[in-house]
Amino acid sequence: MEMTMARADGARAPVAESPDMRELIDLRRYPLDRPASAEWRTLVERGRAAMAAEGVMVLDGFLTAPALEAIRADARAAEPKAFFKPKSHNAYLMDQDPDLPADHPRNRLLRTDVATIADDDIPADSLIRPIYGWSGLRGFLAAVIGVERLYPYDDPLASINFNVGRPGAQLSWHLDAAEFTTTIMLQPAATGGAYEYVPFIRSEMDMAYDRVGRLLDGDRAGVRVLEQKGGTLVLFRGHHSIHRVTTIEGATTRNVAILSYDPQPGRMLLEHARRTFYGRPG
Repeated sequence: MEMTMARADGARAPVAESPDMRELIDLRRYPLDRPASAEWRTLVERGRAAMAAEGVMVLDGFLTAPALEAIRADARAAEPKAFFKPKSHNAYLMDQDPDLPADHPRNRLLRTDVATIADDDIPADSLIRPIYGWSGLRGFLAAVIGVERLYPYDDPLASINFNVGRPGAQLSWHLDAAEFTTTIMLQPAATGGAYEYVPFIRSEMDMAYDRVGRLLDGDRAGVRVLEQKGGTLVLFRGHHSIHRVTTIEGATTRNVAILSYDPQPGRMLLEHARRTFYGRPG
């Protein structure tokens, strides 16, 4: 099969998968290449149980050490292209609602300083691209989530991103527009930069304004902290579970790769999200 990557002219060009994913992913520990095996089925069931209980699945040591170092170097090289402008957003990542007061949880503005490197600014030969496009990873994630198939995003900015958290930056509380997010920790912060979340704070029937409002006011009831080492893959239901990254301290920049998929083909971001996190419409 083939995956797509962004070219400098904005078009999507096909590139072949890596011929040997064993060089990039620890397939002895996580047998994503053997979907007919009992070990694969056990891993899927473990992931489903974790997602049902906490809304998150964590695979420590997912990347091999050489792949982690190479992708980490790509993130450092692309850092000058990141969109560093501080961002103001509400916890729902939606336009303000003029029918609600400014201090309503739906409208309360929060500040995010973590920068984003868009897909079209990530090196074309980065090893993150064959990982993102590998059918074995997509098939495994689809099985854990319980959907028939996952598709790469068609959005030229959002398919693969690197997040850049320099010292002093934070990612404020928010609920994702997408149902779930897949991330790979590349470089944790030396101190600070904790990933905090409240699982299943809202549902499709309840926007949870009261609970979100109390959280924004400092009520930490239900807050959990997710520990991640370099090379850890996380599958997270961010649409229903509010989350943030606390202020990054120390001298180490925090880098995370974000891999975006969807059960339906042709997924694109809303223009509001593009302007907020990339500073451009497309």
